[in-house]
This record gives sequence, structure tokens and C-alpha cells, in this order.
Amino acid sequence: MKGILIDVEGARLTVCDRCKRFGQEVRKHLNRPRASPSHPPTETALRIHKRTIKPRPVQEKTPKSELQEYELVEDYPQRIKRARESLKATQLELGKRIGERLSIIQKLETGKMWPSDSLVEKIERTLHITLRAPVSDDLISHHYEKPTSELTIGDVANPVAKKKAS
Repeated sequence: MKGILIDVEGARLTVCDRCKRFGQEVRKHLNRPRASPSHPPTETALRIHKRTIKPRPVQEKTPKSELQEYELVEDYPQRIKRARESLKATQLELGKRIGERLSIIQKLETGKMWPSDSLVEKIERTLHITLRAPVSDDLISHHYEKPTSELTIGDVANPVAKKKAS
């Protein structure tokens, strides 16, 4: 005895002749040829399987010369808490708005967690605040300046080169 394929509330089942009344019989298209390398798909088959693919919007790349580096401000926990409280929102409500757990918001507001760039963007957008500041070139150059009066390992390890230079 061969089963009958039926559709019951979106589920396809193979049932006996008596039970086929509980659903709608699904008719198989046995006469339709399958596509293969020797038999290309028919025009009808192509129309059935044709999908509309939406092109992705082209994003223009910003030249590296125009990119500016940003760093997280030191008082980000206080800024987040003040902005949330000014909106009269609880930590839980803020978490739901940005799609994060309560524990993440708590860690951010206490400074126990350093947020990722994507999290910073969500918080800035939701609370209408700025948590990043441009990196200053002055701070970087002063931080890495070589002291002129102090000895370095190179001075101690190669004292002959130091005497020749003088």
C-alpha cells in the first residue's frame, strides 16, 4: 500500500487512504523534467525559481587621510548614567532600547567594562550623547618624546658609539 502526501496546517504528511480527509492532498509534478547538465531547465522552471535580489547600497570608502581617530572619554560612565537619568529611564529600560542585558549597562555605568565601538554607537544614538573625542596629536608626540638628559639602554650597552658621536 502506497501512502498519500497531504498538507495539514503547513506540515506535509504521508498518510493512508482513510486519513487523507484530514488534510489537502499535495500533488507531485512527476512529469516535469529536472534540470541537469544534459537537460537545461525549461523556461517555466526558470520562472518558478526566479528570485528578485535587491542590490546592496554601495558604500563609498573614506580615504585614510580623512579618517580621524577617536578615543573613549574618561568620564564615559558618568555621562551614560546622567543621560539615562535625564531621560527618566531605568538601567533595564536602557538595556532593552539598545538590545543589551541589564548587567552590561550596570558594568558600563560603574566603569567595570570598556564598551566596544558598536556598543558606543548604540549608546550615543539612543541617549543623544558623545562618548568619543578626537585623539590629539600633541598628546601622542609629547608622550613618545625621547628624553635628552637621561641615559638609555643603548647608551649603556654601546658606550663607544656615544664617545665617537661627541
